Amino acid sequence: MVVGNASIADVGISVFAEDVVENPKKAFAYRKVNVKVYDAKGNLLKKGTDYTYDDKSAADFSTRASSPAAGTGIELTLHGKGFYAGDSNTENNIKTVRYSVIQSKSGLKKLSSQGFKVKTNKSMKDAETVEGVKAVTLKAEDFKTNLTMTADYTIVGYVHNYEPGTARVVLRGAGNYYGMKVVDFKITE
Repeated sequence: MVVGNASIADVGISVFAEDVVENPKKAFAYRKVNVKVYDAKGNLLKKGTDYTYDDKSAADFSTRASSPAAGTGIELTLHGKGFYAGDSNTENNIKTVRYSVIQSKSGLKKLSSQGFKVKTNKSMKDAETVEGVKAVTLKAEDFKTNLTMTADYTIVGYVHNYEPGTARVVLRGAGNYYGMKVVDFKITE
């Protein structure tokens, strides 16, 4: 039985934001960012129900003429709602994530449309200790894909990769690829 609320700022909450495409003709297009928020067990939280967000850079880009250029980093501030509202101290209930504005996607391919699969189940025996926590991480050779790590994609984070069960790895496009892709993999004892 759960007593009280969790906070969006809890250590187990993972937040990822997809880069957005520069669009000088469309004011505020940079605000339509794809944000993925997961709890400690890997469940996807819902915008509006579990969290809201605002961006601290909004005042800097308040008109069409001042939309951010490619290469600009933008910071979102997430605020917990409902079960994730935490206590009444708002400073303890925020989490930030950065994303970037990228140049036109003309000629780029969407990473989410590319085939990715983790070749085999991973074992907790493969876990490494990172900052005092045993966690399973992946390397380029663990993926079944025609793409090359670092040239075509990077790993930006993991969700629930510290115990047996289903874990997720979050990938971000690089080079000729843009966007984010979440790939599930199994961890055994």
